[in-house]
Amino acid sequence: MDKCIGLDVGGTFTDIALVDGEMIECTGKVRTQPDDILGSVLNALDSLAVKDVQNVKKITVSTTLVTNAIMEERLPRVETILFPGSGLLPESLPWPFAFHRLSGELDFRGRMVRDADRREWLALVDTLRKLDLPDPLLFCVVGKFSHINKVFEENLTAFLREEFPRARFALGHRWGQINFFRRAQTSYLNLAASSLYENFVRGLQTAVRARGYKAPVSVLKANGGVLPIDKASAVQTIYSGPAASVLGALAQTGHRDSFFVVDVGGTTTDIGAVLAGEPMLGSLGACIGKYKTNVRSLAVRSVPVGSDSAVSAAGGRIKLADYRSGPAFCLGGPALTPTDALCYLGLADYGNRERAREALLAALPPESVLPPKRRSSKAALEMAENAALTTFAERIISVMTAKISDAMGKLRRDWEDEPAYRVWDVLRQDSDRPFYMHLSGGSAPALATAFAKRMPLPVELAKHAESTNALGTALARPSFTSTLHLDTREGVYRIVETGETGPWRGRERRPYDEAEVFLRGVMMKRAREMGLTVQEIVQDDFSYFPQVEDNRTVGHIVRGSMHLPVGVMGKLKGGSRNRVRQLIVRNDKSVWREIYEKKGEGS
Repeated sequence: MDKCIGLDVGGTFTDIALVDGEMIECTGKVRTQPDDILGSVLNALDSLAVKDVQNVKKITVSTTLVTNAIMEERLPRVETILFPGSGLLPESLPWPFAFHRLSGELDFRGRMVRDADRREWLALVDTLRKLDLPDPLLFCVVGKFSHINKVFEENLTAFLREEFPRARFALGHRWGQINFFRRAQTSYLNLAASSLYENFVRGLQTAVRARGYKAPVSVLKANGGVLPIDKASAVQTIYSGPAASVLGALAQTGHRDSFFVVDVGGTTTDIGAVLAGEPMLGSLGACIGKYKTNVRSLAVRSVPVGSDSAVSAAGGRIKLADYRSGPAFCLGGPALTPTDALCYLGLADYGNRERAREALLAALPPESVLPPKRRSSKAALEMAENAALTTFAERIISVMTAKISDAMGKLRRDWEDEPAYRVWDVLRQDSDRPFYMHLSGGSAPALATAFAKRMPLPVELAKHAESTNALGTALARPSFTSTLHLDTREGVYRIVETGETGPWRGRERRPYDEAEVFLRGVMMKRAREMGLTVQEIVQDDFSYFPQVEDNRTVGHIVRGSMHLPVGVMGKLKGGSRNRVRQLIVRNDKSVWREIYEKKGEGS
């Protein structure tokens, strides 16, 4: 393998790794600037101080840019227009946004049932002109069964483009899957986040080139695969952080291992699963905030608890907030956090222990300190206070690990309904490989013992715990899926993921090999368009349903898919000299700290 760089933008830190083949050459860590994600990425890139930039052949980024914009509701207004047809009323569904409803109906095979009413279109324009709307307008147009016949979407878009020439449009058929509810929300989110994402892409590519790198820049998707950053859609990048956690764990573990992935960050903890050496994919699309999408995603979840979560102890009950107020108090931050508890207990090798003690003492309930005897010495008083602080710190860590382990238990119960989990659960009965928990993140070494005491599973600390996400991003493989829907009688094919449709020029009857060869050609064409080198195409199941008239087969309905598999380009090996460079911010001063570690074989 060539040299590659992986960048993971987290809520607290942005991590970076330079990997040469299967050896780690250098890793780094800088503070994430929430209001300047691009600046955080460039700071991390500069921190590596790579001299032979021409030898870097790939740069991959996992970013919280779009995820944060969605969760913090910083998206621009989008005018969503639906052609829901008859049947279930759209108003009966929990839509997360307002919409305009228009008439016009297709059946499940895309045939016209009822044409659109142009008078409604004119009335819609009049309504929009009376509103105080941004310029340019954003229109999301989605019709039921438009993934089979896009006539309503395209005709309305052409009409509105005449009325609003500067408007931008998103059409639902481009998100190809049959679920109208999820397809509409996916189209909406992608359009709403598109300008934010496009500006980030342009800025990143310009800055990377200015630094002398000629390597293509890719982005990690929710499903764990990578695509060229300018070919991916904004909404495909949600949950790229949790996906990086899973891939980083995959690069450090055995080929057939099965385990929970738990990556403890400063802001959130990401949880995922690897089953028999394969990342577990969710059968439904990713859900983020109040939105349900049809974006293919690994089966992951982000829990709002991290090592920098704000801690309160009102009434003696310890609570961890679903947010962070800043760095830990022992690192110059404003509030007590689990990191302060780790620092005080001597489990973390960073932070000011006196500041950690100060934060704990300020939050310690008065009744926690046992009243000393009347004539106790100052030393006895201090000993009682220290004992109370130790117990308090241990309780904070216990509450944190309990919150994470409870989320793991709930997620595992949810996974029991996933087809991939059910198959693995049956097959593992014949395996002697244990199911365990793979722990990573900056505070993972300090938390490993606490998790081991609580978890019913063996706990294994990642070999490269502090840089797992960046390593997973660096080693991620390109991946995409193409699903073919073909009606040989009607002579029409459709590619679900891209919305591509066209005439079928093959046989009407028995199109078995022909359909598979055709889809393989589609895969190769898409790979060339994205500048990807295809090493392996995996063919999934193909189903062929005969169409019969007068006791004679007159055509077939065909559904099948192929994909480039998700995974990593190789397993990391020990024996390399690993240079770790961190930008540490203390008391408003930035200082560089370089740590040189000799990584032993298998360490």
